[in-house]
Formats: sequence, structure tokens, C-alpha cells
Amino acid sequence: MSEPAISGFVPKWFRDRPLDAADDLPVAYGTIPDQDPRVVTRLVPKDHGYTLPARTVSRVIDLKQDLALHAARDVADGYNPNFTDLSSLPKALREAAQLAVAPADTGSYVIPASLPARTAALDPDAVLARYAELLAAVNDARQAATVSIGALQVCRELGRLLKREVETIEVTTYDRENAPRPMAVFTPESVTRLDRLLDGRRTTTREFEKVTGRLEALDVGKNEFQLKVDGVKGRVKGTAAFFTITSLRESLGGTVTLEGEVVRERRAVTMTAYRVVEGDDDR
Repeated sequence: MSEPAISGFVPKWFRDRPLDAADDLPVAYGTIPDQDPRVVTRLVPKDHGYTLPARTVSRVIDLKQDLALHAARDVADGYNPNFTDLSSLPKALREAAQLAVAPADTGSYVIPASLPARTAALDPDAVLARYAELLAAVNDARQAATVSIGALQVCRELGRLLKREVETIEVTTYDRENAPRPMAVFTPESVTRLDRLLDGRRTTTREFEKVTGRLEALDVGKNEFQLKVDGVKGRVKGTAAFFTITSLRESLGGTVTLEGEVVRERRAVTMTAYRVVEGDDDR
């Protein structure tokens, strides 16, 4: 039998006790029970306010749910940077990714929400891990190319609230063992970044580009590759969204031509590759 461990659990009936009664807090022993994976959003009203319009709180909850559905789609079907239509998701997937919003304490704008238990259609831990990746990718040029237009639009709608009643939006996801992932904070800078990302995706009719270079690095686990392309400073870093990246193993160290979406920024070139173009290898 394992040794007892302090969990620090505080019963609900003890929460409203005066602070000077903290010394009377009984110490709990045992292991912390598993919890449903959850995402917690904290809103800070502008100008040290104590209220928010009901429509603002309701909008945040709706956007949380939409982003959870985008994460669930990515987990179930793989990344699709051009995906936008949540109404096209199967009913079973929508139900498996339905958030349950817990009541908050009086005067609090912390909005916790959890996913249901694991189903045949979906692993909730994987969904919320992807949820956290979608938020983090806003500030990561390499990962932003794997985020769908729809998910970017949801994040942008959250960012719009900063211009109204909300000063700060903080989002933290927790896994089944109650371990938090890094907090995502929406700032004016992240909103500007989202605008640039969406501007780069807005033209849906543009042709895909072909990029030829030497495949110098390949990480199958992270679904990432790096190409050395003539005339480009540094390496072109990318993600293979629509083919199995393991098929690139045979080209590692040689020349390969990839077709997909290329994003050029001041200091970096990133790519989401949709197809390997057959050709000669100069190894």
C-alpha cells in the first residue's frame, strides 16, 4: 500500500469561512482523484470593474465551445488549415466535444468548463491538448500554419472583447490529473498577430506553391520537417497536414519537392505541405 500524501483538498463547506479560521483547516490524506479534462477562462473587467454584460460572458462561453469543436475535429480527422464549417461535423463528434460549464462563485468571472468522459469517438485529453496548441500557435509562426481558418476566427472574436469591456482574457487547460498547461493570455499584440494571420489566409483562390529543397530534418513525432532551400536564409520549417509524414523518411538527406501553402514573414518562411511531388533524388 502506498504512503499517504497530502492533497490540500478544501471541502466546499469550508470555502466561505473567515481567513483567520485557516488554521483550523483539517489536513486531507490520500491521492487526488482524476477529474474530467477542463479549460478555465478568466476575464478581468476594464477599469477595475466588478460587472460584465451578460452578452459578453455568453459570447465567451460560445467561443470556448466553438474552439473545443475545432480541436476535436483536428484530433479526429487531422489538421486542415482551410476548415471553417463546424455545422459539417458529425453529431457523435459534436456530442463528444460538448463542454459542460460549471457554476462560478458569486462575483467571479472565472468560467470553468469540462469535457465528458472518453468515448469511442473522442479522447477528451487529446482534445484539450489540441485546444491548448491552437491558442499557443497564435504566437508561433511554425505552428500557426496548422491552425484552421475557423479556429483563427474564433480566437479573433475572443480578442475583439479586449476592445470592449474586458481588459484581460486568460485561458488555462487542465488534463485528467489536474495538471495545468501553460496559460494563454490574449493581449493587443496577439490580436494584431491574428489579424495578420487571417489576412494571409483570406484569399482562398490562390494557388499552392511548390518548394524544392534538401530535407535536412524530420521529426515524425512532432509532425515537422525542415528544408534547406536555395536563396532562402536559414531553413524552411513546416508541417505535413495531408499526407503521412513518415513517407518522407526515404527522402531524408536528399532533395524533395513539396506542394502546399507557404507563409513568408520578415524573419522566417514556413510551409504546410499537402503533397509530395514525385521527382528525382540527387543523393
